[in-house]
Amino acid sequence: MRIYVVDDERIIRVSLADELRDEGYEVMEFAHAGPALLQMKTDLPDIVITDLKMPDINGIEFLKRTKSINNNIFVVLMTAFSTVSTAVEAMKLGAYDY
Repeated sequence: MRIYVVDDERIIRVSLADELRDEGYEVMEFAHAGPALLQMKTDLPDIVITDLKMPDINGIEFLKRTKSINNNIFVVLMTAFSTVSTAVEAMKLGAYDY
């Protein structure tokens, strides 16, 4: 199973990716959403774990673009800035979890 971890905060991205690798998953790390979207054109992940607040493309927009590439990709959004409206929007757009 291939997992993309997309987070501009290096310590979060690396820590999560290392834990997933230790569990036997194939993990690719991205500091920004743009390169992850480009990679998806040739190498689809099964799961994407992404931050909500990122500098180039926010997590909601990244979710939309990921689902437009392949609706079967599971997307998990994580954030320290949760709101009910954002959670509802993410779930309506097809997020697996928020």
